[in-house]
Order: sequence, then C-alpha cells, then structure tokens
Amino acid sequence: APKAGGAGWWTGSEARGNHLGDSYLYAGHFAGQPFISAILFDLASVPRGAPIKEASLRLTGLQADRFEAGAGGAWTVQLLAAESFKDLADGPARADFQQIYSAPAAVTLLPTLYPADLGQNQVNLLSLDASGREWLAQQVANGAPYVVARITGPTSGNDTLFAWDSGAGPATGGEAPKLTLSTGAAPPTPPPLPTEVVIVVTSTPSPANVLTVAAQAQTATAAATAMGTPTPPAYRQVTPT
Repeated sequence: APKAGGAGWWTGSEARGNHLGDSYLYAGHFAGQPFISAILFDLASVPRGAPIKEASLRLTGLQADRFEAGAGGAWTVQLLAAESFKDLADGPARADFQQIYSAPAAVTLLPTLYPADLGQNQVNLLSLDASGREWLAQQVANGAPYVVARITGPTSGNDTLFAWDSGAGPATGGEAPKLTLSTGAAPPTPPPLPTEVVIVVTSTPSPANVLTVAAQAQTATAAATAMGTPTPPAYRQVTPT
C-alpha cells in the first residue's frame, strides 16, 4: 500500500500542486475541469533481480455522488517510472497537474474500466501483462525507488467524476490501493546497479565587485553573438554539494 501522503489527486484548475493525503482518488471531469489521481508505491522491499510472475493492483470505489454512468467514458490506470520525476526535488509530491498528466506512461494495466465497472465499495482488480511485469522487474533491478500508478478518466462530454479510496484522510473506508507482486527466487548476487554519466558543474563564484558583473555580462553577450544559442548538453548536469 502507499505510505502516508503517497496518494492523492490533481485538477487542472488549481495552481497549487496536489491533494496528497486526501481520502479521495478522483478521475474524470467536473465543471469543465479534468481530474487525475496518482499513487506512489515504494519498491524497496522487492528483491532486485527476481522475476515478477504476477502483478495486480486493487482499487476500491469510495464516492460516486458526481459520477454519471450515462455519460460514458473510460478510466485507465498506467504506471509511470520514477525517472520521469528525477528533476523534481521531492518527486511527484512537487509535481503539478501538467507534470503528472503529461508524464510518459510505461505500462497500461488491464482491463480498461467503464461506467458499469465503477461504484461505491466496488473493487476493481487490474493486472500487468508479461511485458509490463518485465518492465517493472527491470525497474526494481535498476534500483528505482518507486513506481507511480496514474488514474485518468474522460476529459470531455457530460460531467462524470469518480473517486476511489486512498486509504487515508477522514473519509476513507480503510481500503487503500494495494499493489500485489508475486516474485520468483532472487539471484544469489543482485545485478549491478546501472551508472549514469553526468556533467559536474562547478558554481560560478560570486562577483567581487560591479566591474566583474559588467565584464561577465559583456562576455556572455559577446559569446551569444558569436556562437548563437548553445546546444543543450547530452548529459544531465549536477552540482556537487
């Protein structure tokens, strides 16, 4: 199950980031605004190098007062890699709606959910196919700290908004999302962790005086004029601390 504050919802109408820790996992649209939810599952306890034989996600319906079955539409659950949030200091906890919504999906869980599949206290059991399980096992082998399950619903047509139970907050029914993995035996020696090539950037010292500031500005202008826009670096840049 997700840890405290590891599940919540986002909406496109709010500049604030998220509603992590809320009881509801909303997905769909209401009053002209899209809603999506995300759940962070810690992978630390999964043995590295072990094959994943079965994998399923259990969700339990919590609220349907703004859900309109006659509006149709479909709800989808996808897995996102931790790598998608590496540039955010606190990962998905710092992501806004657009960052969660546009993050590339690595795996789509089956089945797709339709209005007839949704209801208060109704359980939805979704699974990963063979390629999805292989991807997740590789994430574990590569040392990924977590995986994110994103829930999206219809974004147009008549209003229809459904909510699953996050397992937290005052309105929860105590049915937190559960990611269940059945693994084979782990190898005696875990596989080596991949290494990343980075560019180590040394911070520029603070200018000693205004003359240094002016000189640096003129140098930057001259370089931009002579060479144009610099080519983006091929590797991620990091600063030693």
